[in-house]
Amino acid sequence: MAKDTISFTIIQERAFQAALKRASKQIGSLKTPLKLISDNWYRGEKYVFDLNRKGPGKYADFKNEESRQAKIRAVGFEYPLLVRTGKLMRSVISPTGEGALNKITHTTLIIGTSVKSKKGAPYPLYLQLGTKNMEARPFLFIGPEVANYAGPLKDRPNQWLKILDTFVEQKLNANLDKRF
Repeated sequence: MAKDTISFTIIQERAFQAALKRASKQIGSLKTPLKLISDNWYRGEKYVFDLNRKGPGKYADFKNEESRQAKIRAVGFEYPLLVRTGKLMRSVISPTGEGALNKITHTTLIIGTSVKSKKGAPYPLYLQLGTKNMEARPFLFIGPEVANYAGPLKDRPNQWLKILDTFVEQKLNANLDKRF
């Protein structure tokens, strides 16, 4: 795996993979449900950024005052959590945002961001995991941490399974209706 890559395992990953395999065998192309899952993903990420921008704003929790002051000297101000330029945000709240990765094939969905700093550093990775000078500021939520949220993040993997199951059921029912 690349050094600047984040990989997640969802709680029901085996069940989800099995459901994808069954669905693909039963109906072929999964582009439609994968597009719906993609839409669900982007709604959830928009929700994360909207939560962090409400009220006076959550500000970075630096591990020490020296790091905080260095950041202020570097950019001239203290900015709300996760949003300095908005480039990362735009790349994960819309499939057409600059730096967004969104590839849908008949059986695969790849979602992410290719955003890097001006110097080429994978700063989304630094935000997600933290560094020696900065607390983690996660913006991607897929696994058990999602339980802390409501709205479109709540129980994401089960939402995706439901999207897939509903599509397969509708497609199979439509095929049965054609036979009679």
